[in-house]
Amino acid sequence: MLTTNLTPEEKTQLTQTRKLQRHIPCGYSYIVVCMDSFGNYEIVDYDLYRGPNALEKFIDKLEVELAEIQADLSLLAEIIMEPEDYIAFNEE
Repeated sequence: MLTTNLTPEEKTQLTQTRKLQRHIPCGYSYIVVCMDSFGNYEIVDYDLYRGPNALEKFIDKLEVELAEIQADLSLLAEIIMEPEDYIAFNEE
């Protein structure tokens, strides 16, 4: 299980809501899935972490993943057209 035991909430200033416990994240897991133009899926990255500072480490890893995905999406792809595609493109 990726959660720790819940601990009593201390010194809270509440209005109508009464907090009884506080959740402390202690781990995370994720996968990055890529889909090609043929509808095939491929797992390109994954991560599992259990330990202290799980939330901070999760955010740091997501920022790294975001940068890698943005770099990958910014690459120009070669357009491969069949002769029929080229004719249809020019007719529009």
